Amino acid sequence: MEHYERIKLLGEGSFGKVYLMRHREERKLLCMKVIKIKNIPRKEREACRMEVELLKRLHHPNIVGYRESFLTPRKDCLCIAMEYCDGGDLCEQIKGARRRLFSESKILHFFVQMSLGLHYMHSHRILHRDLKTQNVFLLGNGRVVLGDLGISKVLNGTMDFASTCIGTPYYMSPEIFKNEPYNHKSDVWALGCVLYEMTTLNHAFDSNSLNGLASKIVRGKYPPINPKYSPHLRDLIASMLATSPAARPDMDQILRHGFIKRHIHNFLADIMSREQSQIGEGTMVVKAAAVNLAGGGGGGRSSRSSTGSGAVLSRNRDMQALQEQMEELGLQSVVARALQAGRAAREQASALHREEDRKRAVEAALARLRSEREQRLAQRQAALDAAKGNRGGERGGGGLGVQRPVAVVRRESGQARARPKACGAREGAGSAQNPRRRARCCCRRRRSSSSSIAAAAAAAAAAAVSGGRPSSSAQ
Repeated sequence: MEHYERIKLLGEGSFGKVYLMRHREERKLLCMKVIKIKNIPRKEREACRMEVELLKRLHHPNIVGYRESFLTPRKDCLCIAMEYCDGGDLCEQIKGARRRLFSESKILHFFVQMSLGLHYMHSHRILHRDLKTQNVFLLGNGRVVLGDLGISKVLNGTMDFASTCIGTPYYMSPEIFKNEPYNHKSDVWALGCVLYEMTTLNHAFDSNSLNGLASKIVRGKYPPINPKYSPHLRDLIASMLATSPAARPDMDQILRHGFIKRHIHNFLADIMSREQSQIGEGTMVVKAAAVNLAGGGGGGRSSRSSTGSGAVLSRNRDMQALQEQMEELGLQSVVARALQAGRAAREQASALHREEDRKRAVEAALARLRSEREQRLAQRQAALDAAKGNRGGERGGGGLGVQRPVAVVRRESGQARARPKACGAREGAGSAQNPRRRARCCCRRRRSSSSSIAAAAAAAAAAAVSGGRPSSSAQ
């Protein structure tokens, strides 16, 4: 435990707790399950040992990743370090939907990954036996993993049957309620219940009592799904929830179905279209496996991005397991088409990014030009205002007498230019028909009469000097 730093408690149960931890050296977040093994029933101790053994054996990007396990110094607790799923579980997603149904593409995006993980377990003759929405975990980048393998059962042969009545009642198959032996088809039933729950946000079979629930499950009657979903999805749910195990398809048949193959293509094409910085390590493993299967090579390089050597080995095993699984399912052509579609989508996204960058550059240039133009206009206006102020000062300082303030108006606006006045009396102001006529004030008339009197006096004086005869100008 000295290599880990505890961050917070994620959950707890009867025999242990789950913590979010950070590795002190690698600085990676992990999920640590701490299980009390002292004074617990032998059955629970065996389940802990089984979970550790299965996690060590199973290497697949759609099964929760195992890191290490160890005992505490007092030997009273078993610690299992696993991959941290930051997206919560599927049950939380369904509750958070709040009656808003999932799209069919989202449902099948989850279902394809769950099917790949469960098919891998069945190919290794392992039953999950407790498949439910609480044990389907999501990561923030869209990857789905199966977890909580504590009650999984390892079968010795492909036709072996288990006989222990175990699991969550809502997802139990009819053969378990009938106390009959069951095999991998019981997991198919549980996965069908999970698929139904994603389409309706409700359990396929529900009742107030265990006997009522058992009766509904044995009869296999459930409400129909919303008509917005395709007939292919409706038929898939009906086949997986067949009451007879022989009538149910196995995971190999489901993944080879044309309807599911189309969504495997969509799932892989979505991963191929993402940039390297937009996907996590687990999703990078899926991408590397697809590239290797299609003959593109270079997949191992992306899976070696992890820092720890143990993580590198685990990721390489996950990639190899997925590559072999898709090859066994005959998905080579599907993967090749997905690679082409992903490459085309990536090129289209790159072209859109370039176009957006060009638009942003043009908008920035236009904004810069507008700013410069506004600055020039502001400078020009300031210069005009300064020039007008200088002219107004010169006019105001040259007049005599008391100058009365008047408004200065632009000639361009069509208004008359203001003039200083020596008095307030106006005579003969301009009329509306002739607004340009200047007003005459009384002081101008007084000045004109004074000058005429002076001229007459000068003429009289000249006549007296010339012999008493007035000049013609005086007459």
